[in-house]
Amino acid sequence: MSGKKHCTPSWDEYLCAPLPVSPHRQPQCEGGFAAARTCIERLLIQLKPGRVACLGSGSLNDIPMETLFGTADEIYLIDWVPNVSFEGVKQQIIEAAPAARCLFCGCQRPERLCRSFSGVRSDVDLVCKSFCPLEGPSLQCDNYVPGVEPHFVQADVTSGRASRFGRRMEKVVRRSDTPKEAFGRALRESLNCANLHDEMPLKNNAFDFITSSLVASQFDTEPYTFFARLLEDKFGRKELLARQHVLAPMMEDLRTALFQMQIEGHAAEMHRLLDKERGRAYLSVEFFRTLPSGRDFFLVHETPRLLEALGRYFFFDFDALPPEEGARKHAMGSGTSVIQSFVLTPKPEDELAAASPAGFLLRRRTRRP
Repeated sequence: MSGKKHCTPSWDEYLCAPLPVSPHRQPQCEGGFAAARTCIERLLIQLKPGRVACLGSGSLNDIPMETLFGTADEIYLIDWVPNVSFEGVKQQIIEAAPAARCLFCGCQRPERLCRSFSGVRSDVDLVCKSFCPLEGPSLQCDNYVPGVEPHFVQADVTSGRASRFGRRMEKVVRRSDTPKEAFGRALRESLNCANLHDEMPLKNNAFDFITSSLVASQFDTEPYTFFARLLEDKFGRKELLARQHVLAPMMEDLRTALFQMQIEGHAAEMHRLLDKERGRAYLSVEFFRTLPSGRDFFLVHETPRLLEALGRYFFFDFDALPPEEGARKHAMGSGTSVIQSFVLTPKPEDELAAASPAGFLLRRRTRRP
């Protein structure tokens, strides 16, 4: 043991801290944002949903805010990082050029979006009389006060599984005498978390439209990265590297288990929230990528598990988006990723029960002699 002083913050503190992510693992560039906004905008116009939930909403970079707030009656912005979506809204509702323009002031009933709304100043300067410019990376209104819409919800979109695992890891690593023991305990805990279904504070069958934009693409990095940092704090990088030949297979097993438990919980929550008759979900995920400076694409290893989980809860609608918008390439760092977008239709409850993993095991057992 290295004796290195523990310095990783708690799981909740870790979520709020800016984390370094290698460029090819974070499909976040303006081109990628614009493509996602185009897809979601098209679906909002087609579906005209009354109630919308954006899961893993973050800073709303990939959400067409003007169309969303001009279309839906109720909007829920859901992320596990406190205040991240509030800050995203505040940074994006004011357009600076050619003149200051507030997206909320242009909507019907703007008073429901901002409590400070006091009537539009003029046809030229499309902000309200309460507008107070706040300079920064983007033009903001210092008087923006959230109204009854949107609803900002702090919640874990994986049915609480990622958060449960992350919080348990502090104790797991502290009680482990070796890295191998820590990996073994972490894997057992991931299997325990797979049985957890901590529902978000939202009603069943309540939403006409749900977005999950590149949320699942982060499931193989979080909360594994948190666990890895705890390991390095306790045992030191030198010791972990020395045991890499033993730990590498355990690492892959753990990452796979973590992704599986999170995507299953995420799919289950989306299905629970969607109206089973008219509800639709938009989900995008990284499917393929190249090595840095490479030309050939390889399949992201989590893709088959993601499709399997989605297929248990949803049908796939390939007519809602044009083919060129369903799959798109984006440069990520020195490599390239292919982002695949799906429109999902929830399966009926009776069909869902018949296709569940438990139902599958039951059928196998009854067929044995």
